[in-house]
Amino acid sequence: MNLFGNSFFNSAPEHDRPPRTGAVLYFQVFWDHLGKNLLLNLICFAAFLPMMLGVSLGLIYENFWLTLLFGLIGGAIAAPFWCAFLRQAFCYFRPTHNSWLSEWKTAFASIWKRAAKEGALWGLLLSALLFVGQFFLNRTSDGILPAPIVWMILALDFFLFSLATVALGTPLCFDVRPFSAQLTSAAAFLKTHPARLLVLALVFLIWYAVWLSMFPVSVPFAVLFAFWPILLLAAQLQRPILDEQESYKVPEDPMYTADDIRKKSRLADSEIAYSEGAWQHGQSNSSTPGARDTSLTLSERLEIAMRRFWPLVIGILVVASLGLGVLRTFLSMREADLSIAFVHSDTLPDSVKSALEKSLGELVGDRNGDGVVSVEINDYEVVFDGSATDSDMQTAGVTLLVTDLSQSISSIYIVEDADGFLAAYEDQVDASAMLTWADYPALSALEAGTYSQVEDISVDHTGQELLAKYMVLPSDDCAEDIWEILLSR
Repeated sequence: MNLFGNSFFNSAPEHDRPPRTGAVLYFQVFWDHLGKNLLLNLICFAAFLPMMLGVSLGLIYENFWLTLLFGLIGGAIAAPFWCAFLRQAFCYFRPTHNSWLSEWKTAFASIWKRAAKEGALWGLLLSALLFVGQFFLNRTSDGILPAPIVWMILALDFFLFSLATVALGTPLCFDVRPFSAQLTSAAAFLKTHPARLLVLALVFLIWYAVWLSMFPVSVPFAVLFAFWPILLLAAQLQRPILDEQESYKVPEDPMYTADDIRKKSRLADSEIAYSEGAWQHGQSNSSTPGARDTSLTLSERLEIAMRRFWPLVIGILVVASLGLGVLRTFLSMREADLSIAFVHSDTLPDSVKSALEKSLGELVGDRNGDGVVSVEINDYEVVFDGSATDSDMQTAGVTLLVTDLSQSISSIYIVEDADGFLAAYEDQVDASAMLTWADYPALSALEAGTYSQVEDISVDHTGQELLAKYMVLPSDDCAEDIWEILLSR
């Protein structure tokens, strides 16, 4: 059985050739519906935001019940939009269909109640898998569990989740029967077409694993491309399965022909005439064979081209802009000679931060040999006693701090609340070397600048006064030369 139809790479069909199939059909649908899919992807991405943000918050705080709660609520919100998008993807493979917006609204209205119920269950299961996965991965980093076995188990769990999603997603879109009947349909799909569903489940798993592995760089691209390319593939692969189910009432012939494409076109009469004549064949629609079409001016042809290809032009411009921005960011990044982190309730004054970067750079020099002295001061606003007044800043600070600790970015952590910090992260720093900033001669001798406060703007305070009470905690991976330069006493 060929998973992708009669041929994986068919040439464009002529009148005496069979309809398009395989990858050619996929990319034809991809092209024809590019603009509307970019918009639907944005809507679907917005629907998934509550779940993504909420579950991430639960994972950051390592709160199992908070993770499950946001998974439950977020799944109920996101599932109707995802299912309506999948059903719309199936509509694209019909020879003719109505206005895409009315089709999507009709699909959403008919699906949302049962999709919300089942989506809540799905979100609950996914959030539980993510929390358990993070728990066991933390155990591997501690050396308690063997990493290869944990990764194999997690990969199997998420593959089964992906398989269940693709097997149940289609019945959910079309089957109005109870969930038990949908389970029966999904089991029948797996029994009759295992190869299609297994391949699709694997592609789903790889697709979203790549997005997660590239986070947060992948976020701008996910707004445009996270859902619809994979949903188009799901619709194309599962279309023959639905054709076997009479209860779904899916049109029998999903393949495109040249006439079908012309019926679907929303161009003006002159554009249709031109696209069928000079545009495609370099010939006039008149009865004179081989005559060039001279009825349209150059400006009219350009106007037709923009109307036909505006989604592609916009997509290329957006992707190119994002790609150039990411490329510029990566090219401008330099490895810092020294990275230190301040963990406190208020931001470090700019004058103090600038003075420390300069004086620390003079002290440590060009450690990595790239010809540039660079000191990175990571400033994290985090409180550990529950007194945070700005929840957004607290969440952002905790996220950045956890990333810093897990990737061993900073060599030294300078913290305001040492007890709260050690209660959460003692296993990732050298607590035995903890002393106040003032106890380290090299640190207390640094030029730390001056700053003033709003309530007493006429008085200058020194940065050393501010930092003297802070506790200094070297990371477990603090380099020996950093110890000698900054932490020797």
